[in-house]
Amino acid sequence: MKKGKSRNKRKKTRSRLLWIAIAVIGIAAVISAVCVAGMLATKENAWWTPEELLVEYMDHIPKQEYEEMYAVLHIEASGNVSQEDFVTRNSAIYEGIEVQNMAVQIIAYDEEQMAVTYQTSFDTVAGTISYENEALFLKGEDGYKLVWDDSMIFPNLTSTDKVRVSTTQAERGEILDRNGCVLAGKGIASSVGIVPGKLENREEAIAQIAELLETTPEAIEKNLSAQWVKDDSFVPIKTIPRVEEIKLMKIEPDEEVLKEKERHEKLLEIPGVMISDVEVREYPLGETAAHLVGYMACIYSAFCNEGNVIKPYLVYQKDAVAEYWIPGAFSNETASRVLEGTKKVVNDSNGTGYAAHRDDILLAGKTGTAEIKASKDDTSGTELGWFAIFTAEDTVERPILIISMVEDVKGRGGSGYVVKKDNLVLEEWFGSN
Repeated sequence: MKKGKSRNKRKKTRSRLLWIAIAVIGIAAVISAVCVAGMLATKENAWWTPEELLVEYMDHIPKQEYEEMYAVLHIEASGNVSQEDFVTRNSAIYEGIEVQNMAVQIIAYDEEQMAVTYQTSFDTVAGTISYENEALFLKGEDGYKLVWDDSMIFPNLTSTDKVRVSTTQAERGEILDRNGCVLAGKGIASSVGIVPGKLENREEAIAQIAELLETTPEAIEKNLSAQWVKDDSFVPIKTIPRVEEIKLMKIEPDEEVLKEKERHEKLLEIPGVMISDVEVREYPLGETAAHLVGYMACIYSAFCNEGNVIKPYLVYQKDAVAEYWIPGAFSNETASRVLEGTKKVVNDSNGTGYAAHRDDILLAGKTGTAEIKASKDDTSGTELGWFAIFTAEDTVERPILIISMVEDVKGRGGSGYVVKKDNLVLEEWFGSN
């Protein structure tokens, strides 16, 4: 009995020793694997040059991988910036301007200063941004580390600076003749409106106003019934020519000016009627120069013909030879600048005419809308949409120039509605040949 117990005891002891040995070997293997992995990772980072490390850092920006960017920093040399502050600062700026398509090109590396000069460009909500910058590095036991401050985001940016995108409303340009005279530009007119709460004898007053403004009482009532209208609101009804005092001071004022002056006075005699100045598009020469402003197709022909306006003809000519109608209407430099701008309208993905873009033919164009409304503040008017599009290269076998206008495009996409219509014409024109 004693011998049997002794043998069992020895077996159990050997089993425990075996399990302990296996456990020790397993732990040693895990520790060895971790150490090797750590050594490899450290060695891999150490092999990165400052140029490679910078490219890796910049690649994280459009992916919004700010923690990975922070891991590249030399914390002490970067002002001990915390990860939270770093992520907040970078994300606020890069996401605020909607950074995409970042590209980095290394220009030079100063090995002594450990400074990398690079060129970067990226797309933002405000367009493409490109600049040259410099990044500094320090070398430690675990490889190179980036010295970061706010100027890594934009050159000369400091910690107290803010970055934001603002939109500046473009003013509509003037159309001048070659002598600098204005054919179309900014002008001032009179906006006639009604303050409903001040009207007396409403029905009679509205009928009188309608007669003076050459409109209908129903049209006036429609404006006055808008949801936003209150008793003390100024409700624009119609824009009429402004009477300028200087024209009345002539020895013999024009009859039209005197009639307009009389109409203003009669309108102001009606309680509740107000007249204020409003900015409008003005054509100083009126009908005299209307044909010049209307020759859109001829004008656009100059932009792809070195500034020379091509003479138009109406009857088809099989072997037509281009003739210059107005040689040198624009300088070659001006024509080229306009041509490049009109190319972007059709070929830039953000262009207003991009729906007419083609991969097989280089096109250029210009979109626009004309608002038909009683005043600047009138929201009940309609819109005319127009689109000019043409082949931008003289090597095209079948060149084309289209000028299109569609009435009442408000709520239907504005000039975009016209672009889609013209795209069908272009497809037929180029697709059938």
